[in-house]
Amino acid sequence: MIDAALLTRKRVVITGHSSGIGNALLKLFQHDGFVVDGFSRTTGHNIADPDAREKIINYASTADIFINNAYDCEGQLILLKEMTRLWEGTNKLIINMGSKGVHMPVLAHYEEYLHSKRQQHDFIKSRFLKGSPRIFNVVAGLVDTQLIKHWDVKKLDVNEFAKIVYFLAMSKISVQEVMLDVDGVDWKEMFWKSQ
Repeated sequence: MIDAALLTRKRVVITGHSSGIGNALLKLFQHDGFVVDGFSRTTGHNIADPDAREKIINYASTADIFINNAYDCEGQLILLKEMTRLWEGTNKLIINMGSKGVHMPVLAHYEEYLHSKRQQHDFIKSRFLKGSPRIFNVVAGLVDTQLIKHWDVKKLDVNEFAKIVYFLAMSKISVQEVMLDVDGVDWKEMFWKSQ
């Protein structure tokens, strides 16, 4: 089911590669022979910094897949828009890590995060009828990462989550958006408990 033509794509750039989802994806792509370059705060590439974003964009310009995983309230959206503009008219792939929270009322202590994720979601949605570049928006539910480590709820295993994202990105079907979450979590109940 993995598209052999996609495996000829040799260069992947990932933001936020040093832990969580980004690190799990890095390992999967490397395992299949891709050359993977990671950019994160731990390597001096904070996407909140315009100079760091410019370096990432310049480096990623010749890549085949860009994984927009690191979070910053403005930086992630700017990277998404700039890579889309840069790759307009190509068959290159952008994988954007979104949030299921965009479909929920705003939680006070996550207002900035959810506003940023909604902007990304709206931008991608505005491009659903455009064929290039290909954008795969991953609407992530509760994945066991640093962001929600303190939440006492069931969470998706980060490696299982990454395997699904990788499989869908490499399939013969052009996936535009998918929502992945752990089974049995009642988001409405969780929302009311957090108010």
